Amino acid sequence: MKFRMIVCDLDHTLLHSDQSISAETCAVFEEFVKRGVRICIASGRGLARIKDYAQRIQAV
Repeated sequence: MKFRMIVCDLDHTLLHSDQSISAETCAVFEEFVKRGVRICIASGRGLARIKDYAQRIQAV
């Protein structure tokens, strides 16, 4: 099956307890993007609070 999009939450999914995203997670998302998969964040946080995270994982 070919994935076209990955939608994920931040809290307790991507973020560690210190609110960081691991380098390994970023590398995995980078590989997905190279393969044409779109990354989206589903969050109750405002856009200003997720912008840096979205850029880090190359989310659209």
